[in-house]
Amino acid sequence: DFYYEREDFKMREKSLKQIKKFVFKTKLNEEETFKMAQYFMFQMRLNWAIKIMLPFVAQDNVGEDFIFSFLKIAIYDKKQVKEKAFKNYLTKAKGINEKRYCELFGKPNMSFQLLEDYDIKIEYCETCNSNP
Repeated sequence: DFYYEREDFKMREKSLKQIKKFVFKTKLNEEETFKMAQYFMFQMRLNWAIKIMLPFVAQDNVGEDFIFSFLKIAIYDKKQVKEKAFKNYLTKAKGINEKRYCELFGKPNMSFQLLEDYDIKIEYCETCNSNP
């Protein structure tokens, strides 16, 4: 932010890359990873956030805020998060908190265009039609 405020975008980019390098070399726990992912999201480095979150989101005991934040950004990177995996993460999130799962669809979260996928649409309709 220091470099951004000074409009020194070259140094800002260099600093962000140094932070990325450090973070990716460090073994962070879920909480630390979540905080760094939020920072990367704030800096519009969604692919970096996705990359550090992936190992945790695949675990059975992933935190609620963690998985829901992940889903909101994972839809933007089909290379890192393949369609089948994304659907599995959606199902996992539904199992953690159905109401919050239903709130994922539509503004300001994820687009209703996800409902063009038949499997996601069926799961959404079966889950969310009874949860206003």
